[in-house]
Amino acid sequence: MGNTLRKMGMHEEALEHLSKALMIQLKALGVFWKESLEVADVRYHTGPCVREQGQVESARGLFEAYVKTFARVYGPEHRDTQEALRMSR
Repeated sequence: MGNTLRKMGMHEEALEHLSKALMIQLKALGVFWKESLEVADVRYHTGPCVREQGQVESARGLFEAYVKTFARVYGPEHRDTQEALRMSR
């Protein structure tokens, strides 16, 4: 839902849904959240919403966390890793 709202340009509403999704993921995963591709994915989709609200540094941090997780799992040359790296700049 959050990603769909983001694509529609409804960034504030999207951020609400994505934040809830992130909290659910973190609670469900407990101490294993740092290893989770699901958490990384929510961060990736939250980044543009945060950036659109003028929080560029916060968005950069979200993308960088995504890059670290995806680079570890899929490698630094994976297309999604490269896209997040591009967006973090």
